[in-house]
Amino acid sequence: MTTNEDFPIIHVDRFKNKQDMMKYIDRSMSETKSLKSFSPKLKKEVAETLALKSQGMFLWVDLMIRELRSKHRPVHIRGALHRAPKGLHEKVTRVLENYSLMFEDEDEAGDFNLILSWITCAAEPLPLAVIDESLTLRVDDEDAIPGLEEKLRHEWVFS
Repeated sequence: MTTNEDFPIIHVDRFKNKQDMMKYIDRSMSETKSLKSFSPKLKKEVAETLALKSQGMFLWVDLMIRELRSKHRPVHIRGALHRAPKGLHEKVTRVLENYSLMFEDEDEAGDFNLILSWITCAAEPLPLAVIDESLTLRVDDEDAIPGLEEKLRHEWVFS
């Protein structure tokens, strides 16, 4: 098994990119005509809500800002902030469909969906080594996926 020292690892989370996120939110809001005319209090509320709800995801902020561009009343802006942005479901679906096209084998696509389920339902982030070990142990030796961690690390680091 390959060790983490063999590949560079970058850990990004909402705490580490908080400053970048705030700059992105401020810039995006300053370019949004409908928000320019509102009070500093509302602007601050919008920025804080975007930062909190984004959980470090720039795409989520981008989709929310696009939605806020069409809102002209504070009540509509606040309402939009408490719903998922329009287009999020379609974007996620498109991304997952594109990933599914990577697999020629139905079993690999099934394993990919299983991994996504684990990641989605996990109480904390799952290290690649844990996913690799789980896939190897979950089936008999004939169907095991040897070296998934190494394969994925090699594919993403060197592509």
